[in-house]
Formats: sequence, C-alpha cells, structure tokens
Amino acid sequence: MVIGSGLSGNCAHLLVSSPDVTFSRGKEAKGRPWGSTSAAIQAVQVTSARFLQAQALLGLGQKSKARALLTDVLRRDPNHALASDL
Repeated sequence: MVIGSGLSGNCAHLLVSSPDVTFSRGKEAKGRPWGSTSAAIQAVQVTSARFLQAQALLGLGQKSKARALLTDVLRRDPNHALASDL
C-alpha cells in the first residue's frame, strides 16, 4: 500500500507501508523482510501489473485466468480495493 510520495530534486521518494513493511528513502526498516526501497517499489509495481493483466483478461473473457491473477493480487495486497471489487 502506498502511503505517500513526493519528488525532491532528481530523486523520487516513496513511502510504502503495510503491517509487515515500512520503508522510506531507501533505508531498511529494522527487522523488515525487504532490503531496500527499490524492492518495495518493485513489489508494488508487480502487484499493479498483475491487476492490470487481470483486467485485460476479463475484457477478453478469460475469467479463470483473471480470477487466478486477482487472487494473487489480493494475497500480495489484501487491501487492494480495485481487486476486491472485481
């Protein structure tokens, strides 16, 4: 879940937070499973990409493949509102 973001100079800052993970500006939160902000951003991007792919598959009538992707999206982010609605 993205809590906030901002642009400072040439560097984009993203704060990602969930019950298990909190990162800000490239520093690892103590005892957290991901080692860097880039890993957290990549995880968010993968989740978003899978959601978009599921939407496309629904549009093509491939409901079972879309359902599998939506299940994965909700496993990765149980609070994903759009995936919950589909």
